[in-house]
Amino acid sequence: MVKIKTILSILTGMLLWHISLCLLAQKNYLQKKPAAFFDSLDIRINELQQQIPRLKQSHDLSLFQIQRELDHSLFIKAYEEYVIDEELFKAKDMVEERLDRARLRKDQYSVDFYNAYKDKIYTQIKYQRMHYQKLFEKEKNFKKEFNAIVNDGSAESYIHAQRMTDLAIKYAKENNFSGTAKVLENYRNLTEAKIFDINSPFDLEKLTQNQKEFEQQFQQLTESDSLNLIKQAEQLADDCIYYSTLMKTPLSKDYFEQQKMAAAAALSDLIDKQGKGLDLNKLTDQAIVAKLDDINPAGVYKWHDKIIVISE
Repeated sequence: MVKIKTILSILTGMLLWHISLCLLAQKNYLQKKPAAFFDSLDIRINELQQQIPRLKQSHDLSLFQIQRELDHSLFIKAYEEYVIDEELFKAKDMVEERLDRARLRKDQYSVDFYNAYKDKIYTQIKYQRMHYQKLFEKEKNFKKEFNAIVNDGSAESYIHAQRMTDLAIKYAKENNFSGTAKVLENYRNLTEAKIFDINSPFDLEKLTQNQKEFEQQFQQLTESDSLNLIKQAEQLADDCIYYSTLMKTPLSKDYFEQQKMAAAAALSDLIDKQGKGLDLNKLTDQAIVAKLDDINPAGVYKWHDKIIVISE
């Protein structure tokens, strides 16, 4: 009885160990190389490429070894770039093509080299499938991983999450998970909106949620006697239009379009008020931009107290 319990304990331990390894493998199934790896690889590739002309000219016996190392280095770089973009099946095709060529040349060293990568890519494809199956099983699975990345709320974290989301959308579309891809687009919009908000001089999240907050800041800008401040009001409306479209905020795109028109009217009124006796170029460059079309054909026009000439 004691032996049976001991055996069961050992088997249970082995099973848990195997499961933990599988989970770890799924989490790190790509093992993407850092930028420093590619920098080092590029340096070595450049060194090898510079040696080859001299070795060819002198018919040096080491030429074959150097050429093979160069081929392997170029292969590794291409392989790891495919891994970064999660183009695993393209990497698989490349590995198999290189393996066939090595076999034709009867280059056993290269055969062993590419065989190792063949085992690696099949493992990566397997765990990629397992990873996304787990991630797509429930939306909360993806949300949990997404939230863990953007926890600090920085632009860098949202850029990272955006990259993760783009790759997940790509996988979902390639494997006909159309419903999942549609859900993931919401996360993609969220990352784009958050990055835009962080880079904007305005607090778009707050201003697109509360009409009172928006109008208080907007009116401070539009009621000023400064062209620059009124232009900032136009920019504020534009930013809110973009953010609200992505985030489907309580204050809609239509509302902000109306505010943008109000800012344009305030700008025109201020120009009209200040325009007399001033150089048109000093007022606003927007006022003198025109193009030949049905509304603005070539001709002479009156604009406030100025004469505008549109010519070819």
